[in-house]
Amino acid sequence: MARLFNLREGFTAADDKLPKRFFQPKTDGVLANKFYDQEQLDPKIKVGYVARLEGDATARDLNGRVQQLQINSQIFEGDRVETEPGARIQILMDDGAEVAWHFIPLEDGEVSAIQHAMNIMCDDGEEVFSSECQNEPKRATQAGTLAISKDEILDRYSSFDRYVLPQGTAAVVAHCDVHDSILYWSVAAVKSDFSGSIIDYGTFPEQPNPHFSQTNVKRKMIDELGAQSIEEAIVSGVHHVGDMICSKVYATSDGDQLPVASMLFDVGYKPEEVSKGIRLSRYANVMAGSRGVGIGPTERPMAEYDVSAKKMRRAGPNPSRPRWYVPRVGINSVPVLRFDANYWKSVAAARLMQKRQSAGEWNLWGNHRIDHSHYCSHLIGEEPVPTTAKGRTVVMWKPRPATENHWFDTFVGCVVAASFIGIQTPGGAQTAGIIRRKPKQRRSFVDF
Repeated sequence: MARLFNLREGFTAADDKLPKRFFQPKTDGVLANKFYDQEQLDPKIKVGYVARLEGDATARDLNGRVQQLQINSQIFEGDRVETEPGARIQILMDDGAEVAWHFIPLEDGEVSAIQHAMNIMCDDGEEVFSSECQNEPKRATQAGTLAISKDEILDRYSSFDRYVLPQGTAAVVAHCDVHDSILYWSVAAVKSDFSGSIIDYGTFPEQPNPHFSQTNVKRKMIDELGAQSIEEAIVSGVHHVGDMICSKVYATSDGDQLPVASMLFDVGYKPEEVSKGIRLSRYANVMAGSRGVGIGPTERPMAEYDVSAKKMRRAGPNPSRPRWYVPRVGINSVPVLRFDANYWKSVAAARLMQKRQSAGEWNLWGNHRIDHSHYCSHLIGEEPVPTTAKGRTVVMWKPRPATENHWFDTFVGCVVAASFIGIQTPGGAQTAGIIRRKPKQRRSFVDF
């Protein structure tokens, strides 16, 4: 862990030095007048700071390349690269991969350093491969390693004006968090590589002060709408916000327009009233309820749920091991998407903390002149807490003291909505520790 932190912060081989005392000869004993020279040690230290593979193949979707090879040929046994024949490994070399560690120790059956590195990626995942082989640890891709940093989020601007879609936007999604007196909402533009940008956010009713708390809002829905009860206010508020957001047609700076593809409303509170508000909307066909399920280490993982057609209408992102699903029975005929809350909060946090301009990164509309501090204070309203029980570890997201997290819930809801409409995440958050799988028995190509 210390090594990964140092690498992330720019620690290099030039910084990796032992104190001079370690290289002074002893004056007595069997090692008297014997010493180790720094020049002898330097080459061995530098090895740890060199990527095993170099070239374009490591810079552009290695995982996708390996999967494509698996589909297009029979050089794989299970998930791992087969050894037969050497010419097939040349495919990866021709695609831009170059060996940097020619002398790396190989496992039984391996014939090249490229094959060894590919097997590490197939067995342990792209995150481990990036950290252990390439010395380029990915930030926050493993849940719980990094909490969301407000300072870093505040520097993540899209440079586009409010409501404007960045070039390449594939879909517009939205999410609304429901309370007695106020509704919080966010709208996001998402690209096909899962990069995203918050292009609008707000509350209903809009508040007169730029900073406020949900417990002491000045303008409340019941007063704004003239409702006779909180329940009536929620129905009317959901109806109003849904129509307001979905009636807008968002556009790029070139004029290309996109409507809202999906809007989710949290039904964890007052589900009957929320579902009624959805049904009243003219845009109910693109709306659904949503409910986060807080799955701890002692509870059955969602990936093990029954995904048969009798239980679920849809499930994803991987239908056989879901992280969200739509039960057969909704609320007042409104479909409800249930999702693994801890998993998707980890995914959302990774989107905010990963390298700028990389696939899957999310940011906020505007530039440094726009004050997003209140919104960002909600984005850091929860922190990841690894929790272990019965031999299983899950990263649980817990509220921070004296903070609010309502816009964070809407941000996570937008991430889930993007997956719901079919945009694939570039890499999921891990809810358990990475376990190296037992190597599968390898077979020769001629056995097929």
